[in-house]
Amino acid sequence: RELNMARAMVIGRRNEITPEMEYVYEATGTSHILAVSGLHVGIIFLVISFVFKFAKRKGLKWIYYSTLLFSIWSFALITGFSPSVRRAALMLSFIVVAEMIHRKSNIYNTLLASAFCILLFSPNLIFSVSFQFSYMAVLGIVYFYKKIYAFLYLKNRVLDFFWQITVLSVSVPVSYTHLRAHETEA
Repeated sequence: RELNMARAMVIGRRNEITPEMEYVYEATGTSHILAVSGLHVGIIFLVISFVFKFAKRKGLKWIYYSTLLFSIWSFALITGFSPSVRRAALMLSFIVVAEMIHRKSNIYNTLLASAFCILLFSPNLIFSVSFQFSYMAVLGIVYFYKKIYAFLYLKNRVLDFFWQITVLSVSVPVSYTHLRAHETEA
């Protein structure tokens, strides 16, 4: 039973969870724990880049970059290419390729390029709420994070770390609230 829960949390395989356990997660408001997101892809990226950092330092950059891209897309394949996983995999791939060819990537261009590529192959996803929320969340983080973070300067590294996490958590709802305010004006 615990292995099935771990599979659901790590790779999004919910089909082996009993309906009773799904109900418990839904009733307690924690069902989002079972969803695989772009954060998981980011964690894979960080772990693999840390483990293979030696290859980059020893002049074996092609091993480093190939392993990163292979790991990101393997994880995306295993998890079933949910919209947020596809977005994160594409965005990180663009960033890795830009670094490979010694170019600086722009987060807004990367975000829009990933949306364009996804919609090129699945244009109906533009109407998918999960697709829209995935992009709105990242756009909110990118746009509002620096603005909110600038409100408070903390010298203490531990307090600053918690402030960063708080700002990250707040920046997504701020983007949704901002969007809703513009919808009511129109």
